[in-house]
Amino acid sequence: MDHRELEARGLRRRTGLRQVTRDAARVAGAMRWTALALVLVLAASGCTRKTTLIEESENATDAVSTDSLASLLRDVQQTWDSQADDPRAAALTGLALYQDLRRRAPAEWRGRAEELLDSLGVGVETAGGACGLIVNMFVRSDPSRGSWPAFYWCDGTEAHWQEIEGKGMSLVAMAMTARDSAAGTPAR
Repeated sequence: MDHRELEARGLRRRTGLRQVTRDAARVAGAMRWTALALVLVLAASGCTRKTTLIEESENATDAVSTDSLASLLRDVQQTWDSQADDPRAAALTGLALYQDLRRRAPAEWRGRAEELLDSLGVGVETAGGACGLIVNMFVRSDPSRGSWPAFYWCDGTEAHWQEIEGKGMSLVAMAMTARDSAAGTPAR
């Protein structure tokens, strides 16, 4: 065999290998770009933004989202459960109740206050009328730990609340008969 023929075969083989290597590099590059495009498409389809529209109130600092109310209610439960600071738990409970009631019509307040506080495991006594509600909160499992009264009232469309000094007190409802009311003395 002639050396020139062997060299030509080797050259053809090397040239063919170079061509195969170039083709493989092109395919690999195309695959990389395809994979990158696929990743970008998947990433873009996985990222969604949720737009939430809320009505702007006159006082934007008073706006409390449902999420923050839920967070406040979790804090209320944890504070009562810790049994470390009942006055703080009562204050948080009063605030949470206020945030819930201010979104409702005053006619719904009493029932909603009893329902919400019962769901939190807080004992409650309520008294009130059309646009005012007194709530006396206490630890249902141990009423001897004290009670914390608060007053909720409305002024037009605005709701307000105030804690009342009177820890440990209880509400007493007295019925008055027509005869007693004329005399100004409550019936017992």
